[in-house]
Amino acid sequence: MFMHGNEAHLLFNMVGIFTFGSLLEQVWGTKRFIVFYLSAGLGAGLIYTGLNVYEFGEYIDHLNAINVSAESIHAFLVGKLEPADITRALTYDERVDFYLIYNGSMLGASGALYGILVAFAVLFPNGKILLLFLPVPIKAKFFVPALILFDLFSEITGFAIFGGGIAHTAHIGGAIIGFVLMMYWKKDLPPLPEWEEEHEEEER
Repeated sequence: MFMHGNEAHLLFNMVGIFTFGSLLEQVWGTKRFIVFYLSAGLGAGLIYTGLNVYEFGEYIDHLNAINVSAESIHAFLVGKLEPADITRALTYDERVDFYLIYNGSMLGASGALYGILVAFAVLFPNGKILLLFLPVPIKAKFFVPALILFDLFSEITGFAIFGGGIAHTAHIGGAIIGFVLMMYWKKDLPPLPEWEEEHEEEER
């Protein structure tokens, strides 16, 4: 959560956390915000890692079932060579995925940011978000679910606007943890600010 791949990665996450997180901190107080932020970030990491462990186990079970030796698997994973039995057993994309699951790393605060976005959408569903590349503001109750669905689509299909190397599962994991916490805290949530209440009345 406290490491990033490059300056752009760091800037994007910090701008998002400052923009939405500062408002949540004003509503909740610092202590609750920190608990929420760390919970969403760590939860995102655990969900991402758990899914990777499951997928890794699926690869191992498949290779064991067709009698690929443990030596070949180890040699492939540590990058010493690409044994013929591994090449026959897995497609190129599967080999890349298998290798990266074992050797890859995850860093960044994006999972925590997605939790913050979900909390913002729950507290301020009619709050409008204006993106640099879209001239029309979008209500949080539409923007945040759409963003999460796009991450789910990208995870399933491999399609990504900003290129590869994005932990979409961590984004979704942070959103899930954020939503669970918001539902758990629901009865303790403060009342909506006056501007939000007035806006909801207008919507009705």
